[in-house]
Amino acid sequence: MTVQSLMLLSCVRKYPTVGFFFLIYRLQCALAYHHISSIQNVTRTLAFFLKPQGTLLIADIAKSDNSEHLFPDQYAHIVAHQAGFDEGDIRNAFDAAGLQLVKFETVATLKMHGKDISCFLAQGTKQELS
Repeated sequence: MTVQSLMLLSCVRKYPTVGFFFLIYRLQCALAYHHISSIQNVTRTLAFFLKPQGTLLIADIAKSDNSEHLFPDQYAHIVAHQAGFDEGDIRNAFDAAGLQLVKFETVATLKMHGKDISCFLAQGTKQELS
């Protein structure tokens, strides 16, 4: 089963009387995007289930000068984006999914594998249907 399928199974419930999917007001994804090879595909899938004006919140590792070698080599097979993301990376994924990037800001500094890392919070809003 793919990461995308697991995320959808955990987020989506069938509407009991008509068999349609609920549309979701807010989805959150924390420190998972750096493990996903195609954030564009996952973002598009998550955005599909958002109601118009629904919000997707992403918290993950922010790119910095020292973020290229955050993870030891033995984790290369499970960490697709070892340097994290910058605002442009997230904006591109949001744009491709029909989300407007409302906010991208550094919100925390953590220690990971003995190194200081910054984490960002990005907020995207699904556009109204026209």
